[in-house]
Amino acid sequence: FMDKRLLEFCLALPSEQKLYQGWSRMVLRRGMADILPKAVQWRGGKAHMGPNFIHGLLTLNRQVFDDVILNKLELIEGYVDTDFLRQVHRRMTSGGRVREKDCMTVWQGIILALWLDRTQATP
Repeated sequence: FMDKRLLEFCLALPSEQKLYQGWSRMVLRRGMADILPKAVQWRGGKAHMGPNFIHGLLTLNRQVFDDVILNKLELIEGYVDTDFLRQVHRRMTSGGRVREKDCMTVWQGIILALWLDRTQATP
């Protein structure tokens, strides 16, 4: 889901394709109508992705994860608590206990830093 073209498409969607009559992700639900079983297509909740997300961050995206935390946090110092991001990174890479919410905060910080780095934007 991090493909630039897909992100641009999603951002360009009209609001009724994102949220319609209380249902989120409407464009996806409609697009999967003949592919997914109705029970899956229209379920309201999400699967718990925490352990898989953390594993992916520490394996598949480890180089990016470490590079941003170790070398690019100055890009986001004006936006987020970079000391917190460093602490969570340290716990994650040493096998310590980490809350899923904290991992998501780190991921959001990484995405922001990468975006600022690519666009050369400043706070």
